[in-house]
Amino acid sequence: MKNTKFWKVLAYVVTAFVILEPVWMLLPFAGFLYGSVLNLDFLESSRATSWLLLFVFPTRRLMLTGLLLVLTGLTVFLICACRVYISKFFKRGLVTGGIYKYLRHPQYTALIVAGLGFVILWGRFIAFLSFFIMIYLYYLLSGKEEAVCRAKYGKTYGEYREKTMGIIPGTDLLENFFAHSRLSFLPKPVAVLSGFLLIVTFAIISGFVILKTREATATKLPIIKKEIQLDEKRLPLIIPKIPYLDEDRSIHSVIISALRKKELSPEIFFKNLRSSRRIQEKLSPFYELNMNAVFVIFRPRTSIVKEKGNTFVNFFLVPVNVKPGYLSGDAKTFRKNCGIKGLVKVERMVMTDEIEPVKGNIEVLTVNDRKKDKKILASIESKINVVLSRFY
Repeated sequence: MKNTKFWKVLAYVVTAFVILEPVWMLLPFAGFLYGSVLNLDFLESSRATSWLLLFVFPTRRLMLTGLLLVLTGLTVFLICACRVYISKFFKRGLVTGGIYKYLRHPQYTALIVAGLGFVILWGRFIAFLSFFIMIYLYYLLSGKEEAVCRAKYGKTYGEYREKTMGIIPGTDLLENFFAHSRLSFLPKPVAVLSGFLLIVTFAIISGFVILKTREATATKLPIIKKEIQLDEKRLPLIIPKIPYLDEDRSIHSVIISALRKKELSPEIFFKNLRSSRRIQEKLSPFYELNMNAVFVIFRPRTSIVKEKGNTFVNFFLVPVNVKPGYLSGDAKTFRKNCGIKGLVKVERMVMTDEIEPVKGNIEVLTVNDRKKDKKILASIESKINVVLSRFY
């Protein structure tokens, strides 16, 4: 009686695992997507975490490549998933034809390709790091699956495994290397944790190598230069060329606008920025701190808000003192010669003709506030560093 009950419970567990198999398969990929878009404001508030927001890849130049990788990866994943589950449904046994003739886990490989596309599209360090963690999780998951297949198909699967490649090129070589090293004698939990730490270390080092290489080879910073009239003086506005305000309408800008469906007219934005008396009143005191330009930064994910037919914009104005002649240099040179004087946080500037276009709060942080609160200083510097890292 007890044996019968045990086998019934086991049957339920196995059935649940089979039904939920697609969930286990997609969990690392879903974790990667979620990990790549964590609370950006929280990460920005500390120097210990703000580096995760830096851009490892130049998203503007590689957008089409990223989209192609995402579409290719997801398409191959769906094709392979259909093939495997059709085989399971009709009990045809081990799938070894088509792409499975070369790859043992093409579904995981396809999700990794799609993940690489998302990393290129998002560009940020946190996405780059999450991508490597996802690969490691799929490596562990593939190992579990192969153990099951060895038990089920025996010698047939062993011969098939010898002729095919793992989730990505090189994984089998690394596996053989570690199998004959001292690490193979480590307890399983310690070995898994050691592998995780190695992959994270490799991701961080390689990410900074890419970032520093881009920084060393950076060309002229692509910026939009405008002016506003403030206290009878012409004050330069410095805005890195971002999709929202790219008047040249590059392919990158068109794609971003199409995906987010949030059009923003550069003409109306600059017109309202110049006409807002509230913004002028908040910026004027920074002349005493030797402000000679204003850096414009948009807020991640919440820059443009649509409500009841109206479009509102949230952004930051950073009063700066830029040494003469450094406005036209590369991003690294510009940052070295740019002194931050404070921060003006503007909320809900409406994109229609209004006497006073700013409908929300305007919060001002001065250099004195920066000295009192190191988090404020880190946040302001992080905002500029992150924006400029797009253009290395």
